[in-house]
Amino acid sequence: MQSALPAWLWRDPRPLYASSRYKTADPESPVRFVQVFQSLPWLEPFYMEWEKNFDVSSSFQVIRDNEALPIVATILYLSFLIEGKKYIERRRREGKGPINLGLFPAFWNAFLAAFSVLGATRVVPHFLFLFTHKDFKTTVCEAPDKAGYGDGAAGMWVMLFTVSKLFELVDTVILVLKGKDPMFLHWYHHVTVLLYTWFSYSARNPGIYFVAMNYSVHALMYSYYFLMELRLWPKWFNPMWITMAQILQMLVGVGITVSAFFFSRDPSCALVRGLIPWCAAMYATYLYFFVLFFLERFFPAFKPAAPGAARGLSGGKAGRTGGGGGGGEGGGRCRRRGKGGGDSGPRRGKRSR
Repeated sequence: MQSALPAWLWRDPRPLYASSRYKTADPESPVRFVQVFQSLPWLEPFYMEWEKNFDVSSSFQVIRDNEALPIVATILYLSFLIEGKKYIERRRREGKGPINLGLFPAFWNAFLAAFSVLGATRVVPHFLFLFTHKDFKTTVCEAPDKAGYGDGAAGMWVMLFTVSKLFELVDTVILVLKGKDPMFLHWYHHVTVLLYTWFSYSARNPGIYFVAMNYSVHALMYSYYFLMELRLWPKWFNPMWITMAQILQMLVGVGITVSAFFFSRDPSCALVRGLIPWCAAMYATYLYFFVLFFLERFFPAFKPAAPGAARGLSGGKAGRTGGGGGGGEGGGRCRRRGKGGGDSGPRRGKRSR
């Protein structure tokens, strides 16, 4: 390929590893790595210098030294989920109703959409780039530093991905204050993805597959939510497509986790074996609940034998939603309270947050 294409279009990345000017900041054993724009030079103008030279070491140290933070955040989050709903119920009894947040939900979804799009434009190209010169096992096993997504542009956005799982908890705050009842799949996914992502990143566990998929699904999902808040969603867009993308994401996640289990037996594989069972349990339950939500949401005749994914914290049946929660953040988001305190799903095309 190197001889068939001009140098400005493609450069074989393999020789670049020995001479790349990009290397980790480890003073004892720095690792050279190659970024996607070094192999595809026409991409380089789209990268900022501070992105290309980003040193993740200080940010990584903060995340690793604050492993209690996601645990505390989870406790506060679940406490708010319970007490916040009680507060809104008291407001209802007083005749005040839920809190009017104005355009804040729209701005919030616009922010998360833009963040996810930017993250996808940095991580997905690097993820695909790895396949041009590495085999499948290497893409799963290779340490982030060596694979080029520990530092540099991709490394910065992988780090931001980890931190974003904290501020994405605001999704649920918005739902509760608007008087919605977040369903089990929503808050279960928020909690588990925060905990796993934080501890996995702290352990320098390879995981670019999951980051690339999540950014991509979130870019679509939050863009859709933003348009729904402004009642500007395209009529031709079927929210089923978002849930199908999420199910595909979970299928791939399960497949990668199974592969990781076998690859981790190789001592040269950088995967943290202790995290694999947690990852397997997480993705298996996500797949189950997303499929269950898909059937309940889009096939009303489906009657599950067990309580479904579309249940609120209190066990109530969820209303129909505009789409799923992302990569998850909960495929169905909430149920809607009717005037008499019962459940009433929104009409087709209307979003139930």
